Amino acid sequence: RIIADMNLLELGGERTWLEMDARLIPTVQSALDKYLFAEQVKLANRMESLHEMAIHGPIAAEVLRKTIDAGEVPNDQGCCAVRMLGQEVIAWQDVPCGVPGYFLVVPSESAAAIWDHLIATCGNPGVSGAAINVGKRMLRPIGWAAFNTTRIEAGRPLFGIDFDENFLPAETAQLGRAVSFTKGCYPGQEIVARMHARQQIARQIVGIRIDGDALPIAGTHLYDEHDNQVGGITSSTVSPILSNAMICLGVLKRPFFNVDTVVRVPAEGAMRTAKIVQLPFAR
Repeated sequence: RIIADMNLLELGGERTWLEMDARLIPTVQSALDKYLFAEQVKLANRMESLHEMAIHGPIAAEVLRKTIDAGEVPNDQGCCAVRMLGQEVIAWQDVPCGVPGYFLVVPSESAAAIWDHLIATCGNPGVSGAAINVGKRMLRPIGWAAFNTTRIEAGRPLFGIDFDENFLPAETAQLGRAVSFTKGCYPGQEIVARMHARQQIARQIVGIRIDGDALPIAGTHLYDEHDNQVGGITSSTVSPILSNAMICLGVLKRPFFNVDTVVRVPAEGAMRTAKIVQLPFAR
């Protein structure tokens, strides 16, 4: 079973950072403590001293390149130390929104200044020096709603929302991104490898497109044509990039998670039909 979903940032020397949702820190620290015996390893919670922000979009790499003082833009799923406003910033790359994305881990006391620096340099055409050619749209702040919509469009499930510690890795549709089949042994490695080789799972996170303009909410059950419960919605949104289509992530039992399977879902007071589609929604 999954203990936690996190990103491992290998910074060289004697530093390795584990980036995760703050809620997972006690669980991860407790799990790792069990395997520390004579190793010269110290686990430190840096949540109070560090802050994280991110840049998402087709021009994200260009924005980062134009706003750092020194260092290189990290490559695919890579990480490195750069400098911004004289401060060390750990930059790492991921694509949760389906477009280039760069996460910046900065000192907490410098977070506001670095945020303002990003906006002033690439997001405000009225500021002297800000007319940097970074595309038709300027850098602009977004909130949870925009991020959530784009990550659903990109087919990226989130731990604690779309899956939890009761799931097996193969059931998350994230094996290629999150699991290595070439590294050494780890707890559960044999089970993970066997399920991957056999391609046999009992349930799967999938993309679901709703017919019509009614949006089911997370937690809504999914049914087959005989009104048997076969799964549930975990995330839903109205997709601007798909002409305001109603799209969801959800979990379905075998064989209902196969692409083009039609299921039924209650939404806004009536039973609707929905189709299982290939992820990501937006290509």
